[in-house]
Amino acid sequence: MAKLKLTDTFIKNHSPTRKDELKNDGNGLSMRFRLIPSESKVKKQVYSKSWVYSYKVGSKSFYLTLGSYDAPISEFDANLYGLPVDSRLTLENAREIVKTIRRQKQRGIDPKLNI
Repeated sequence: MAKLKLTDTFIKNHSPTRKDELKNDGNGLSMRFRLIPSESKVKKQVYSKSWVYSYKVGSKSFYLTLGSYDAPISEFDANLYGLPVDSRLTLENAREIVKTIRRQKQRGIDPKLNI
């Protein structure tokens, strides 16, 4: 198992230096920071934070967006990944989802079939 790198504190406080930045946590899980264009006259930069899982099937690479950081998890996804129904997409839950996806992949199930 790869060493896990991200922390909730880092994710909450990180100020990206580029418009689109990807920070790897390990096991294919990454946090994507994207600059959101602002219509406001206030020059504050706002970034979206979303979970991305990358994996390979044969020699092809695929990316699966799991959702926005700390967003509510749907009842369907909670049941699919064995999480409580009122869960949010935290670092801990994103890691649990990736564990489930990796187990499914080992059984030959393509993760994109569940979305």
